[in-house]
Amino acid sequence: MPKKQPDEVTSEKPKKRAHAINMMSLQVTAATDLREHTGKNDNEWATVFAIHNKYRGKKNDPKAIPVTIHFGPQTLALAKATIKKGLMFTVVGELDYDKVVDDSGSEKEFYKVHALQLSPPPKKAEADAEKS
Repeated sequence: MPKKQPDEVTSEKPKKRAHAINMMSLQVTAATDLREHTGKNDNEWATVFAIHNKYRGKKNDPKAIPVTIHFGPQTLALAKATIKKGLMFTVVGELDYDKVVDDSGSEKEFYKVHALQLSPPPKKAEADAEKS
């Protein structure tokens, strides 16, 4: 089979890549209130420290997994209106993971989710968050 010349036009369609390779949906509980930030060019964003899979008794996994949720332009307005400490919510976004060795030699794991979608919390969860 002869090699194709660079300027040769083909009818082959380019292969599509999946865009959701590291997309995930995660239910978390806000461990802090929302922290608002302003970056370069006055870009606004916010973060909240949250816990996934918190301890729920001896029969369940007792390990709480800390996660930082990063809210950008797509989710910032809803996050500002709803996220409060103690509130359980669901976030869909891209997962990021880092492992850092501190000065004492111990490893610390950090998980971050860049939120692309945020589900409004149920009314009961909003009422519980307002009480605390």
